[in-house]
Amino acid sequence: MFAEQAKQYGFKSFPVDSLTISHDTYRPTREGFDLGFEISASDNIRLIWAYLTALLELARKFDTNHLGLLIFDEPRQQAAKDVSFAELLKRASDSKIFHQQVIFATSEPKQQLEKSLAGKEFAMFHFGEFIIARYTDEPTEP
Repeated sequence: MFAEQAKQYGFKSFPVDSLTISHDTYRPTREGFDLGFEISASDNIRLIWAYLTALLELARKFDTNHLGLLIFDEPRQQAAKDVSFAELLKRASDSKIFHQQVIFATSEPKQQLEKSLAGKEFAMFHFGEFIIARYTDEPTEP
């Protein structure tokens, strides 16, 4: 599932079939070595998506200690391509079928999110502005 998703999200630093999960550390590896600085920043983000989502999906097939909850905070870091992010959104939207939940906190445009999730079931809470703002000590009008 991990390698399949890395490919789905556009991982290109090296052949996806060389990716594995260590039996000792449970971390992504290549040829027995932890992945370090030999991959691009955007591919590193894709691997994080693939790894976390694969663990969630693994809990659908096997008895694990996974809570069935995954939270992403600004997952589209390092300028990952729109198409990669759209694939993550689509894949994550299937979690509802399995009574799992994936939460995305993102500043992506609402219209782009809706376009990426067309035909999928999802709930969106849009705040219309940044939810963290600069504090001013000026009194506000009641």
